[in-house]
Amino acid sequence: KNDIFNSSYANHWMTWKGQVFSAEANEVSLNLDGKGIQDLHVIFADSKAGYDLLKDEIVTIKFLMKIAGGCIFPFEGTQAVIVRENIAI
Repeated sequence: KNDIFNSSYANHWMTWKGQVFSAEANEVSLNLDGKGIQDLHVIFADSKAGYDLLKDEIVTIKFLMKIAGGCIFPFEGTQAVIVRENIAI
């Protein structure tokens, strides 16, 4: 598992779409599978990029993957940018 993550995902750019679980101006956590917990946590490249994000809003985020998630821990990334914002569901 670690070898696959390190060779194919760590320090690679990803683009993922999900529902805002929690948001601050400088970071956001997304629920990707509708199960009610955060699956991805990223820090924005621009420290104010998440200022207008609302809980339950659907967004697409491009980010640099850094840490593999596991059971209850989310995947983590940095240098995130919002690619697309959709309406809340």
